[in-house]
Amino acid sequence: MAIKVMEEVYDRSMPRTNKSWEKIQETIEAHKGEKELSPEAEIAQVEEMMVMSYLACPKEKTLRQRDKYFRNVAFRDLRQLLQEAKEVDFV
Repeated sequence: MAIKVMEEVYDRSMPRTNKSWEKIQETIEAHKGEKELSPEAEIAQVEEMMVMSYLACPKEKTLRQRDKYFRNVAFRDLRQLLQEAKEVDFV
């Protein structure tokens, strides 16, 4: 879980909040029709995508495409990225 990694890297606890499906939908509904979405509405849209698993990628397909299209790219996990961010100005 990303929060656990961040807590370990930064050596502190990080607050967690839970939002109900109803609250997510209320937020999205309250901002419908806006020309420019507020940060609150954008967050609610991402939360909706997470709950609905829209951001999930099929593992086997993802690994095949990674090998096909990104064979020479070095990927970092969150721990590596956070550690590098501590050491350099720009990641």
